[in-house]
Amino acid sequence: MVNPNYFKELASKKSESSKLYEITYKAFQNQQYYMVISNAAEAHSMYKNDTALLPRFDYLRALSLGKIEVADSMTVALTKIPQDYPKSPVGNLAREVLASLSGGQANKPAANRTDSSAAMLKEAESIYTIDSAAVHFYIIIVNNSKVDVNALKIKIADFNTKMHDLDGLEVNSLLFENNEEMITVSNFDDAQKAMQYLLSIRDSKYIFTKLETSGDYSDFVISAANYPVLYKNKDIRKYQRFFDKNYTVK
Repeated sequence: MVNPNYFKELASKKSESSKLYEITYKAFQNQQYYMVISNAAEAHSMYKNDTALLPRFDYLRALSLGKIEVADSMTVALTKIPQDYPKSPVGNLAREVLASLSGGQANKPAANRTDSSAAMLKEAESIYTIDSAAVHFYIIIVNNSKVDVNALKIKIADFNTKMHDLDGLEVNSLLFENNEEMITVSNFDDAQKAMQYLLSIRDSKYIFTKLETSGDYSDFVISAANYPVLYKNKDIRKYQRFFDKNYTVK
């Protein structure tokens, strides 16, 4: 007997997979490569029959591997895409990247990037600690010469009132370095609740549509213990590597 809710359930699954892809694409744009790889694995586990989006997940995963591992890992992953999805247009994208990588010269920069990324992660892990049960903050750092920080804080406060009214969240800001302003949303009981908030706010077009056209920004969650370490050393990219590796949504 045919399930009367089959098409409704199918549409719901497609909506869920599309949302996960949007999150994954944003993670790739924010250089959160470990999260991209994790989300791609989750997509394969949960949406095995979504042949429209799975090759896109695999494409982002392959490019992410090229950022954090050796170039050969990216080459192998890209080669599999047109093999696994011969009818997908993503296969052509994969072939174009493979063509640009052909020849020994392409491998050297990738190897250098890998070494640099690995060294940065190792250094980050020497100064930051993992404590998923600790109080966490959501942080967004923007260029205050391009972004109206007060207006952004009001938008975030509006978002909190609408979506997290019972959580008692506070929004504060302070100068981080030069033209960089750090906006903090506090407090979250643990890392998981902070990550759920991060995904929720990233999905808000009210906040991010204009922000994405205003120059670079960084957002992530951080424990109360790691917060002063970041503020002292001012190295956002180093913490971002630590964050990408150690924070995933459960």
